[in-house]
Amino acid sequence: MLISSTSNTVVKDAWMPVQDRKILFVRSRDQELFYCVGGKRESHESDHQGLIRETFEEVGVLLIPKTIVRVATFVGPGHGKSEGMVTILAVFDAEYQGVLRASSEVAETAWFTTADKHRTTVIGADILDLYASLGKID
Repeated sequence: MLISSTSNTVVKDAWMPVQDRKILFVRSRDQELFYCVGGKRESHESDHQGLIRETFEEVGVLLIPKTIVRVATFVGPGHGKSEGMVTILAVFDAEYQGVLRASSEVAETAWFTTADKHRTTVIGADILDLYASLGKID
């Protein structure tokens, strides 16, 4: 299902890799809070195309298209440039090729557990809760 952003909503796709019972989050240079790897897709892109592009731009790895699986969709308040808007965030899992590294638009990467909820957005905290309830993270 393709949902597009409107004047009061922003639609984003996020890749949430799990490693050692933690999830990868990133922080941009102009933000204090960490957010999910990913972002808004371009108008001509599918969820997967936008997710692959955004992931490569932020952490330098290439997602393997045939392994991309939607985990859940979250709705919550926007943050940063999306403040005052409703964010619809589709969360995906996928295998990848390459070495994870912060790009020029990412100041920092960090692996989070539920103990780090205070360091992320409302939706980020909801994602941590979901992954903990599924037994994937601490």
